[in-house]
Amino acid sequence: MLDRRQETKIVKAALEQAGISAQVLHGRGTGWGWLEIRLLNLDNLGEHIKDPVTSSHADCPRCQQKHKIEEQALQIAIVTTGRQGDYDGRITVE
Repeated sequence: MLDRRQETKIVKAALEQAGISAQVLHGRGTGWGWLEIRLLNLDNLGEHIKDPVTSSHADCPRCQQKHKIEEQALQIAIVTTGRQGDYDGRITVE
């Protein structure tokens, strides 16, 4: 198993290689075992577009692109660390 410092470096490098700008760190206190990925530079995805009737963001291109990047970052973290995934694998992407 990787130590926290090694894990952070490996995940950060893999995200950079995939073209994803992110801050990678580990939780503290009760979140000590969590790997945290904070996506950066999402401002260039454009503005939110929401349905005027329902106020839903379901069809918002910006939201769809953001979710796609989040999922890609999560999959990269799973592959590079051997963790099992989002909640149970203690990885958070925001």
